[in-house]
Amino acid sequence: MHIIRLKADFSGVYNEIMSIISFELESDYLDLFIKTPNNKNEIGALRDKFMPNPKAKGKTKNDMYYFLGNLMLHAISSGNVLNLNLHPIFYKKLLNKEVDFSEIETLDKLSYKFIINLENIKSEEEFDNLHDDLYFAVPSVDNTLTDLIENGQNKKVTFKNLPEYINLYKKFLLTEYDNQISLIRSGLFDLLFKLTQKNFSYLLTPQDLEEFITGIPKLDIQLLRERTL
Repeated sequence: MHIIRLKADFSGVYNEIMSIISFELESDYLDLFIKTPNNKNEIGALRDKFMPNPKAKGKTKNDMYYFLGNLMLHAISSGNVLNLNLHPIFYKKLLNKEVDFSEIETLDKLSYKFIINLENIKSEEEFDNLHDDLYFAVPSVDNTLTDLIENGQNKKVTFKNLPEYINLYKKFLLTEYDNQISLIRSGLFDLLFKLTQKNFSYLLTPQDLEEFITGIPKLDIQLLRERTL
């Protein structure tokens, strides 16, 4: 009886530790994860999600992302899940799954709609009337400008080179978080391979991986009743 109680106590401590870690990961303190544009701007779908911070670089940050991959494997193997609210695209990229551009709307609706509107422009006159001050530089998640090409902030977008701009902008949105996710992926699957000598990533769906790492969301029926009745 004492052994069972002790085990339960340690389980509670573990869960508390993982909850604290999860809170810190999505806080400004570590700066490892940031709100998605939809979250920050309170627009579109999935407004409560986070993604890795593409500006978090350097050896210390890289080591922290790699260790987070180790921690995710621990969550999977122990059942002490991480209470993280990460965007579904994160889990697709963690498994090296292809992301369709249409999915960006749930991550960054404003940028997605901007590109769709550009694709619908039919004439040079229409383009010049709408976008006479557009350059080959786009805002990152922290609102700093990122050049799509060398010296992009000084190269103007014209109707003629608009398709190039659109393709580069799409690529930027689809790959902005890749470096950080790659480090987490290495931390997760390198350790898993060392332990098992097998690659299990191809057996998982992004939804499977999310549930293993963060658990299955539970619906609070009492809270739902209080909010709706």
